[in-house]
Amino acid sequence: MAADLSLNVGDYRAAERTYQLLAQAAGRAGRGDLAGEVVLQTYQPEHYSITCAADQNYVQFYKQEILMRQMLQYPPVSHILGVLVLSKDEALATSFADELADMLRGTEGLVLLGPSEAPIAKLRDVYRYMIYGKSAEYECLVREKDRLEQYIRQRGLSEHLSVQFSFDHE
Repeated sequence: MAADLSLNVGDYRAAERTYQLLAQAAGRAGRGDLAGEVVLQTYQPEHYSITCAADQNYVQFYKQEILMRQMLQYPPVSHILGVLVLSKDEALATSFADELADMLRGTEGLVLLGPSEAPIAKLRDVYRYMIYGKSAEYECLVREKDRLEQYIRQRGLSEHLSVQFSFDHE
C-alpha cells in the first residue's frame, strides 16, 4: 500500500485521512481465521499518521493532530470559510476572486488565504479559484459570507461566473 499518497494532498485533513485509510486497511487485514499482514510503502516512514496507524494508536494520533491544528488554527480549533469562484473564462475567474478577497481583507478576526488556484485548477473546462478565511469565531465567517452574497446579488453575476461557499470543508 502506498501509504503517503494521501499525505501530499494540499488539505489540512490529509494526515487524518491517511490515518483513517491505513487503520482501516490494517483492521481488515486481521479479520477471519488467519492473521493478516499489511505492508506499507512510504517516503515518510516517521510521519505521525503512518506510525500511529501502524501501531493502531488512535490516542497518540489525536494528540499529534490536534496539536498541529492548534498551531495552524484549523478546525476544530478554528473555522474556515471557503469561497470557490468558477468560470470558463480564466481572466474573469481570477479578477472576481481578487475582488471578493479584497472585500474580506482587513476584516477583524479573519485570516485571509488566497485567492489561489483550487487544488483542481481546471475541471471540465471551468477554471476554479479558492479563497479561504479562517476565524476562531464562526459568526464572523457567517457575517462575511452574508456580506459577500449580498454584494454578489447587488452586483449581479455574469452567466459565465459562479460562486460557491463552504464552511469547514463541509
